[in-house]
Amino acid sequence: MAPKRLGGSRRSYNPITGVYNAFFVSENAPIVRSVTAFGVAVTFLASGFAGAILCPE
Repeated sequence: MAPKRLGGSRRSYNPITGVYNAFFVSENAPIVRSVTAFGVAVTFLASGFAGAILCPE
């Protein structure tokens, strides 16, 4: 007769859940917002729209 398992089932690691928790846990929210704002600003300044808006000629 096979031995019985003790305890509950072991959850497998889901990388999508890990990434979601890293971004949306309340402890990390200010850091995620800051990095996102920086990325949006850099992308905007590197695009052609920034030249049209910031340097009118």
